[in-house]
Amino acid sequence: MGMIGHLRVSTREHTVIESHPDSTKPDLHLDQPPKGLYDMALELPLENMNSKQLSHTPWLLIVHIFVERFRQEVYAPKCLVRFLRSITLL
Repeated sequence: MGMIGHLRVSTREHTVIESHPDSTKPDLHLDQPPKGLYDMALELPLENMNSKQLSHTPWLLIVHIFVERFRQEVYAPKCLVRFLRSITLL
């Protein structure tokens, strides 16, 4: 038996004309996760897990951990640069 996952990624401004109806599956809203999910993701030591432990970790937690890492390492510095540029242009 296999596992199936669904991940929907959205950006601030992205125009899509779609002729098919939206999925009836609920969105996971990883940009504002529930507190329990956030706390559980903070406690997971992914680097110290062996392959068996990692394979039993819910994929949603793994995705959330890497989304947070992306925000801290890439997105936050870009936002800071944009903010500083906007100040100097005024």
